Amino acid sequence: MRIMRNVILALNQRPVTYYPAYRHLTGTVACAVLLSQLMYWFSATGRTEVYKTDAEIKRETALTDKELRNAKKRLKDVATDYLKIELKRMPAVTHYSIDLDVFAQRLGDVGVASDLPTEKTSRAGNDNSKASENEAAQVVSEVVQYLNEKAGRRFEHTGKAGQANARIVKARLKEGVSIEQMKKVIDY
Repeated sequence: MRIMRNVILALNQRPVTYYPAYRHLTGTVACAVLLSQLMYWFSATGRTEVYKTDAEIKRETALTDKELRNAKKRLKDVATDYLKIELKRMPAVTHYSIDLDVFAQRLGDVGVASDLPTEKTSRAGNDNSKASENEAAQVVSEVVQYLNEKAGRRFEHTGKAGQANARIVKARLKEGVSIEQMKKVIDY
């Protein structure tokens, strides 16, 4: 039983998060998976552009050649105002760049709150990092306390024991996930 638990924990170290709102925005699940992975990389690098080979994207998402090819083609058609996809370099690497302001507006158009971080707010956050760190700590505390209430557990959110939990919550915040959305996940 312990071995299976360790396997499950290992599998969940780098999950691909799929946001249904991206499916509504792009029209297909494969496009939404690709867009979700790109958004992860935009957030992880703190940039609005990334370079990825098709092999890297397929390895990260488990999309097939055909699914990836069709998803890229469809995104080029439906996301022209917020996502730019260009093949560059030799060997071929795909360059993805995003206009976060337009992307947030498009998400708002499909009924998703458009309070996603933009390049402007991300830069502003760097100037006031101590305040944003305090806010993040408050969110971590609230989410972990909610999880403890619902699960009947005593997960930590501070100190050495709580570092991993805090990292997980902060990563979701970086991706633009709200406290309410985190609580909904806990409820399920």
